[in-house]
Amino acid sequence: MESSSLTSLPEETTEHQQHPQSLSAFASIPARPPTQSTPSQKYSPLDWLSYFDEEEDISIPESDDVFHVYKAGKEGPVVLCLHGGGYTGLSFSLSASLMKEKARVVAMDLRGHGKSIAENELDLSIETMCNDVVAVVKAMYGDSPPAIVLVGHSMGGSVAVHVAASKAISTLAGLIVIDVVEGTALASLIHMQKILSSRVQHFSSIEKAIEWSVKGGSLRNIESARVSIPPTLKYEGLSEKFLSSPVPKLLLLAGTDRLDRALTIGQMQGKFQMVVVKHTGHAIQEDVPDEFANLVLNFISRNRIGPRGVEIPGLRRPFQSQPLK
Repeated sequence: MESSSLTSLPEETTEHQQHPQSLSAFASIPARPPTQSTPSQKYSPLDWLSYFDEEEDISIPESDDVFHVYKAGKEGPVVLCLHGGGYTGLSFSLSASLMKEKARVVAMDLRGHGKSIAENELDLSIETMCNDVVAVVKAMYGDSPPAIVLVGHSMGGSVAVHVAASKAISTLAGLIVIDVVEGTALASLIHMQKILSSRVQHFSSIEKAIEWSVKGGSLRNIESARVSIPPTLKYEGLSEKFLSSPVPKLLLLAGTDRLDRALTIGQMQGKFQMVVVKHTGHAIQEDVPDEFANLVLNFISRNRIGPRGVEIPGLRRPFQSQPLK
């Protein structure tokens, strides 16, 4: 072994051997403790590439609309994720990274959100947003889309239910709704972007909407609110649309207080699966991504949803014959 050209330092140095002029001014300072995250580091941004594999802009033919999507995974059915109001497709980042080994995750920035660009970003009506989702599926997969499981959070859940009810996606194989069962919406606020960003869009009852309008500060006269607010509301029938969808359904809730009469009866009749995810807030997919991902993948497995639709055990597609060499 060749000897090192570096000479070793003596383990101890006597006082008379030291050269004061060569000592560092910081010689007496103790070693720096292990680096700990500062508050700014704790809240520093993370790159979406750590969770999704790629992003893509989907241009809609015969329009100037361009919808931004994040994609993860290469195999399995497509889990098409629709975020809530004020969120973006990146709301599903952590969940996507956990699902992409068994499914293809596509998280879309809805109109007026994220990196998507629309001719009229103020038109956030349910009809327009449903058409957006269907148009994106058409632009991405043509006339032969793979099996699709629609997953919608809050506002996105409402959109997902309406898309499912329209039967516009022929290969829809499942519907998962996250923490949304509200039946009324503020119709007069649909086209008001600034107000939308700060106001509640859906209420479980007319009474709740009136209470919110007073407690939220928009109105101060309760009697006036009881007269003026009801006409601004429209009944969506979201629960009935959810129950009527012919595909397997999963409802994820942060609390059972959101169940209305129609859903309570439907749940008792076994028309859909319901899971109450405890110790979470409204954005279940962000608060507990591991549990959320497991629930979605178990839903896909239990309903035997494959890349091209429902796969029945015992019925396998024949293998394609390989040409002889």
